[in-house]
Amino acid sequence: KTLFRETLEETGIGPQQIKLYNNFVKEIQYEAWNKKKTVFYYLGECMNDTKIVISHEHSEYKWANISQVRQLIEFESLIQIFNDAFERIVTEKKL
Repeated sequence: KTLFRETLEETGIGPQQIKLYNNFVKEIQYEAWNKKKTVFYYLGECMNDTKIVISHEHSEYKWANISQVRQLIEFESLIQIFNDAFERIVTEKKL
């Protein structure tokens, strides 16, 4: 799957280190540089002791708690996806 290949390329996290949440996929369409783009977001959980190795396309990464994530999100469409993901986690984990 593309999502596993991209995740591995960008973070070094392999498919065996990810548990996907069933039936959670969100789609966003937007325009950038006069081209239409479609992005799919999936919800997954890293297994313990997952080592992150970011690609040359990135300069840093950060693990963040819920309130930090809300402050880091820049686009309204991503805020809704995050809220949906958080609700799904709370529901499944019964937090």
